[in-house]
Amino acid sequence: MTHRLMLARVILALSILTLCLAGCAFVKEWSQPAPTAVPTLAQDPLEAMQVIEERVSELRGLETLKPVTKAFLTPEELRQRLEEDMDYTAQEARDDVLLYATFDLMSRDVDLYSLLIDLQTEQIAGFYDPETKEMYVIKSSEIPGALERSTFSHEYTHVLQDQHFDLEALGFTDEAPEKDSDSEQDFAVRCLVEGDASLLQQQYMLQYFEMAELQELLDQVQATDSSVLDSTPAVIQESLFFPYEAGLVFVNALYSEGGWDAVDAAYDDLPRSTEQILHRERYPDDVPVEVTLPPLTDTLGSDWRLVDQDVLGEFGLQLYLGVQLSQADTEAAAEGWGGDRYAVYWREDESGFVLALRLVWDTPVDAVEFFTSYVEFAEARFGAGPARTEGEHRLWWSGQDVMLLAQNEQDETLVLIAPDQAMLEVVYTLFPEF
Repeated sequence: MTHRLMLARVILALSILTLCLAGCAFVKEWSQPAPTAVPTLAQDPLEAMQVIEERVSELRGLETLKPVTKAFLTPEELRQRLEEDMDYTAQEARDDVLLYATFDLMSRDVDLYSLLIDLQTEQIAGFYDPETKEMYVIKSSEIPGALERSTFSHEYTHVLQDQHFDLEALGFTDEAPEKDSDSEQDFAVRCLVEGDASLLQQQYMLQYFEMAELQELLDQVQATDSSVLDSTPAVIQESLFFPYEAGLVFVNALYSEGGWDAVDAAYDDLPRSTEQILHRERYPDDVPVEVTLPPLTDTLGSDWRLVDQDVLGEFGLQLYLGVQLSQADTEAAAEGWGGDRYAVYWREDESGFVLALRLVWDTPVDAVEFFTSYVEFAEARFGAGPARTEGEHRLWWSGQDVMLLAQNEQDETLVLIAPDQAMLEVVYTLFPEF
């Protein structure tokens, strides 16, 4: 689920720049001044770009193998490209709304397609397209400055990554995921790629930006319009920020252990889950368990269609639980995730959905902790305790829809939600092991 919002372009949300700035300003007074000044982009944009390219290549320890097409875009030109080129249809956007609504993460009336166009227009500072081998920086004024140079250092890192590690082969593309895919690993790879570029961007500013430039950059970021972002559902905001924020922490841990060589090695041994991104000590050995679900279409009937089938992952599970639980409780309940699979089916005529979510855990203790926390989640969602209890490990709730929470002898967890009790009972027969 988490990968589905990474649409069309590599997004560098301007608010992420504050994360890089935070690591620069307080140590800048100990940094050596830049040996030479970079020409301003207003004086000679191509010369300035060339200097930044050379410095990024030296800092990152990766040689530029071939020239890349580079240009500036105005916000208006960016919006036009998004509207013309975005590999994401209105129907796919509608399905994603239904998906997020099923997990209580979004209202069903959100116009997600238009929202994402508006959001990317507002928040993209630059992007590199691995398919076309083109790199763009968004120019919001006639005299580009610190923001554009900082953005260029980030995006040119993507150029080097592509030339040495092949971003398309890693799944870092514009293509929307399939309905039966595993976007969890795609999202983990995105965290590696964006964390890598964000760390280099931070290092570039430490090495080459004077305090006046850091202040200029901060002023530009603070002056940027974020009205669309501020009104965007939390699930989209957090999904956009996670690769930069958690990815930076993950890559910084690798760098601290072995420099850029350790980061490079991660491209040969890719992270497999957001669990590994969130918990560096679990990379690379704690590999997710593959979980399967029985098909429900024949059981539900031909008027039901599969909206999505995928993996939540630890981060996606945190997003879901966070709707009802505190951050501390959410993180504790999701930790110990070993693997999962969900499926969402939708019946348009009655606006009903069926959710099946199966989870496996690293230890029995993790399974019990999740089960206990999900009881709190369900009671908060339904406003009451279980309507029916069958032993210690099978609980039912009833409200506008009905829910089953079950745990089996293998310490796996099953969550089922359906429009009514009769349908839930029918779906439940497909899971005899619970």
